[in-house]
This record gives sequence, C-alpha cells and structure tokens, in this order.
Amino acid sequence: MTDNNELNWIRSQGRGKLYGFFSAFFSKEVNLEKLDNFHKECLSRETKEMEEKFGNIITGSDSYSQLMEYKNKAEKDKEDEELKYRVEFAHLFLLPEGVRPYESVYRGKKKLLMDKPWEEVKNFYRKVGVVKDKEEHHPEDHISVELGFMSFISHLTAESLEEERNVSPLVKLQIEFLQEHLLKWLPQLKDNILENKYADIYRPLVKLVEEFLQTDIDNLYNVNTYLENCSSSEAKK
Repeated sequence: MTDNNELNWIRSQGRGKLYGFFSAFFSKEVNLEKLDNFHKECLSRETKEMEEKFGNIITGSDSYSQLMEYKNKAEKDKEDEELKYRVEFAHLFLLPEGVRPYESVYRGKKKLLMDKPWEEVKNFYRKVGVVKDKEEHHPEDHISVELGFMSFISHLTAESLEEERNVSPLVKLQIEFLQEHLLKWLPQLKDNILENKYADIYRPLVKLVEEFLQTDIDNLYNVNTYLENCSSSEAKK
C-alpha cells in the first residue's frame, strides 16, 4: 500500500518542512536567511518531486514570485531591507494598529485572547500528546504555533507511512485541524493583513500560506478516501 501514488502527498517530508517555514515566518520577523532557506527548500529534491506530481503548488504561484523579489532586494541591501521587515512585523503583529494573529480573536465570542478556541486548540494538541514547548512564547492558538503543529503532524505521518504503520488516524486529525481551526480563521487574517497599510512582504506570504493550506486539505481528502477504500476492500476479503 505504501507504494501507491495516492499516498505521495503525505509521503514527502517536504510538506512538513514547508509548514515549518510558514510557522517561522509568523513567529518572528522575516529576514534574508529565512527567505534564502525557504527558497532552497522550494528548489529541493523533495519539493520538486512534490510539484512534479501535484503541479507547481509553490514555485508556480505569483505569491512565491513576489517573495523571491523581496529576497533579491534583501540580497542587494540586506541591512536596509531587514530593518523594513522588523518594522513591518512590529506594526503588523505587535502594535495596536496591526492584526492579532490568534484564533481566539477571530473565533471567540468575546474576541479576546485565550478565549474558548484557545482551549479547543490545546485540547486538540493533547490528542496526539503535543504540549507547547516552554521556549515557545506564543499561545497555542497563535498562527505560528498552529502552523508548527501541522509541520509536526506532517512529519509524523510521513515517518509512520515509511514504517508501514496505519496513518489513517493521523490523516483524519490533519483534516479535522484544518477544517475546524486553521481554515476557519486564516482567510480572515489574510484579508486583514492585505488591508493593513503597514503590510508589505506579509501580503504575498499570507496568500501563499492560504493557497498551500487549500491544496493540502484537498489532497488530504483524496488520501483519506483512498485509505478508507483500502480498509473497505480488506474488510470484504
């Protein structure tokens, strides 16, 4: 079963690495090193193989092209460009005129930090034995932490598939987390970032993240259907 093309989407460790980069971009300000490493990952064998099978989901995006333009600017004037990124991050995510990248703010009844969605996300992490690292300064429902969770679960799924363990529960968990959490509020966060006068590099970045999440859940649906059909066929034998 592990050789079937239907499972290629969850087989690659590149998927988890992309989630990891997206998490890092929202955890702290963008810099040239992050952009350069992201660019290298997008040109890596794993990502190339993924794009050969599923289309140019990253490198074919206009948002990716715009990010690479920022990278080229930063290479020419690193000090000036990185200062701009720090200022933008502060205005967007730390100061009152920015956005608040927490699920509770978008989905909680009171629109406050650590509202009910925060509790729901913490409980979800516990399903797979995940507890926030003490060094992580963002709460569990911060966009970077939620993307980091998807990175972790993606890597875990790829490793489990390689070891020929049952990955169906892990696939279902990812679909549920995207459905019930990330994709329920990321589109609103994206719109707010796009509308914010201080947003610059985060405009193509947040669009690229949303595009990837939509592609991810579509492919996870396909994987889940395949696994369910396999289980049904086995049951009939």
